[in-house]
Amino acid sequence: MEAQDLACTQKKCSTQRRLIVFIDESGLSERPTRVSTWAPKGCTPHIQFHFNWKHVSALAGMTRTNFAFRLHDGAIKSQQIVEFLKALRVQLRRKLLIV
Repeated sequence: MEAQDLACTQKKCSTQRRLIVFIDESGLSERPTRVSTWAPKGCTPHIQFHFNWKHVSALAGMTRTNFAFRLHDGAIKSQQIVEFLKALRVQLRRKLLIV
């Protein structure tokens, strides 16, 4: 974004009394980083992990003074993002500009 566009966006945001919120999503897994191993010649290697790992996702929003997040089992779906944004708007009590 060019400096002129950024200044215009900031002015519009200020005029409309919007709060700038940075939002991101990330996934966390219990999957082991080691998926292969070694053993002495003639011996079968045994991996000591069960490989039925769980997956957790985090959705977070951050302003200059606030931070909010939600954790979800598995991947985040679009409906969960919509619910998070609605709750964020109620909590912050202002119109938002999402980045």
